Amino acid sequence: MKLKLIFLVFVLLLAGCATKESMIINESIGKYGVESTQDIPRATIVIKNIPGVTQQANYVENDLLNLKIYTIDDFVMVTVTDYNTIEDIQQKLIDSLRKNLYNISMTNFQGKYIYEIKNLDSVWYLWSSDNKAVLIAFGNMSVPVEIVDAYISKYPSTMKNE
Repeated sequence: MKLKLIFLVFVLLLAGCATKESMIINESIGKYGVESTQDIPRATIVIKNIPGVTQQANYVENDLLNLKIYTIDDFVMVTVTDYNTIEDIQQKLIDSLRKNLYNISMTNFQGKYIYEIKNLDSVWYLWSSDNKAVLIAFGNMSVPVEIVDAYISKYPSTMKNE
């Protein structure tokens, strides 16, 4: 009986793991292939008193990925953070970023409001989709439209124009 109970618990745990939906897109998107993925047990953009968990995917153009001749500058990094809250997190995300003196502006990407954040060596797109935050960082390359489209389809922006 004890062995059956242990086996049942094991099967239920496996079933729970198998049905957990990935927040990231773990397949090629247009000309970009998946280089690596990881789970991060915390929020990548910290919002005070609201914990979160993050999944990250790094994409590289398939030609470079196949030849294995890419550098960090060739990466498109995507993080999706699920915050443990039911409230819209738009204002809290922006407040957190502005405290760190980021250059932030709202832009319209194919009919959806998202934030564009510019640093010296990279550009990020950020938006909230209810209690999730999507961050796409892509260095000095042109906007990876296919990746932004795929994630904005999966996580439609719930941001409002400022």
